[in-house]
Amino acid sequence: MHNPRYNSVIEQEGQVLETLAGVCDGRSVTVSSGTYTLENVTARQDLSTTLAKITGSGISYKPPPGTRQVAVKFYIHVRHKDGDSYGDIFNYKFKLDGTEVNNSLGTWRSGRYSHDQVCINYVFDIGNVSTDSIANGKLASWDTHKNMEILGCDWGGSWEVYLHYAEYTPGQAYGNIVIPPRLEIQAIGRKSDTTFLNSFFNERKGQVLETLTGVCDGRTITVDSGTYTLENVTAEQDATNSWADLTGSSISYKPPPGTRQIIYKYYCLATMHDGSHLTYHSKCLVDGQECTSFRYNQQLYQHAYIMVFFIMFLILVLRMK
Repeated sequence: MHNPRYNSVIEQEGQVLETLAGVCDGRSVTVSSGTYTLENVTARQDLSTTLAKITGSGISYKPPPGTRQVAVKFYIHVRHKDGDSYGDIFNYKFKLDGTEVNNSLGTWRSGRYSHDQVCINYVFDIGNVSTDSIANGKLASWDTHKNMEILGCDWGGSWEVYLHYAEYTPGQAYGNIVIPPRLEIQAIGRKSDTTFLNSFFNERKGQVLETLTGVCDGRTITVDSGTYTLENVTAEQDATNSWADLTGSSISYKPPPGTRQIIYKYYCLATMHDGSHLTYHSKCLVDGQECTSFRYNQQLYQHAYIMVFFIMFLILVLRMK
């Protein structure tokens, strides 16, 4: 018997509308909102103690219609300059449309003679405020091209770093080579799909059903499974040697129908308390029960990026049938 097929428009929240990604070597990338040319980084960057644009981070971007969040990741190679015995330090923050985003401020600190790949990231929220509050990462709308960049500086004259620069290369060599950064922008929001109902071909495996992402500053986010309010983190958390909830990490979540896997990511900035080193332990609880295979330990030096930048959520929901 013939199964009827007819068109239906289905609207879903929390969908990835486009992903703009590439190495900052002058290449052009085309996505649904347009064609973008990434900056061409060909030299190391020697920061000063004054905030200045990190080369490769600049772009004039306009997300596609329906976007509710713009999630940005910027990967850079960082190496020591002074080789201070307590570790070199640099600070960074986002700047959008000429305004610095205050709660995007972050700090990186190394061990002596360190090299590291750092992922600087942030999530902008669109449509949940009546007027722009860019300093807090919230926009009433984003329907024109806006200049976005990341600022960076050395913390002090004796704790300096180089960016985009690697000293050690294979074979115990000192190559001093330039490593261009990488930029990734994801637009997340409402997606309208025309689909065939009662069609065998509708079932697709391994699809992302929704993405819930944002800064834990009390903002509200709508995805296909519902509307969620993230915790509002306004103070430091002083950890002890007993288990306690990490502020900003809790959420009451129900995935959409068809979900087979949930990917949960929590980003926070950790820093030393009593000495120059710290050991960090974490575990995950769902409905009060520990996921025993999740336990994670890490020894850190001074400041660390533990899946890090600011406190934020990223929940990807996958379907496998």
